[in-house]
Amino acid sequence: MSQETDTEDGHVLHNQQVAQLNESIRTVNGEPEMIVAEARPSYRVSNGTVTMMTIRDESASSQPAGMYTLTTQCIGTGELDVRFTMGDKTVQDVMRCSAGSISNGTMSLDVDETDRVVVEIAPSDGAKAEIAYRIDATDREQ
Repeated sequence: MSQETDTEDGHVLHNQQVAQLNESIRTVNGEPEMIVAEARPSYRVSNGTVTMMTIRDESASSQPAGMYTLTTQCIGTGELDVRFTMGDKTVQDVMRCSAGSISNGTMSLDVDETDRVVVEIAPSDGAKAEIAYRIDATDREQ
């Protein structure tokens, strides 16, 4: 941990902001999540070079037909290009991060049974943010 900035190695914001984002993403919908990904930085610095970090997570586990919601949260600065794919359906949106509070974005897909889930989150150049997401499943109404 850096004494000067109070950040954990690899994170770009203060420990308190990272912990706040992690707690928020775990509890945002008040229900057990299907998938949760805690805070990740928008960039890394190696030998003085800043590299923007695109998140791309993919799962091949079988998911039943239903409605699925991706909730993306960020704190910091910049924008995120968020893309959510299940099976052959995809939704995409852009969200702006706020330095003073947690920003929240949601998108949903109604899908048939699938074994493909992909979340891609690309921060804009120069973004300084921590990013987290979760996916929740909701049964289809009959």
